[in-house]
Amino acid sequence: MPTSSGLTLRYIPERAEDEDLRAEIDRIAAILGSRIRSGNSPYDHYATSIHFGPVEYRAVAIPAAARALYDAESSYRGCIKPNA
Repeated sequence: MPTSSGLTLRYIPERAEDEDLRAEIDRIAAILGSRIRSGNSPYDHYATSIHFGPVEYRAVAIPAAARALYDAESSYRGCIKPNA
């Protein structure tokens, strides 16, 4: 059975105020010596990551506006059934 050549471990802080979420990612970035990535996704995640060979550790904060956008886009999921 084929396996992936890499692995990503993700840490997503529990919901909090956006400033607190960003502060948590900033703290992790300082410990890891990694840079912050922001605005590089459709949901404007605030993230940092580092690679250890084929393993990536990624910490991601999802701002309230991004969570609200995702919830709105997903609100009809499962409710619309096309004619088969």
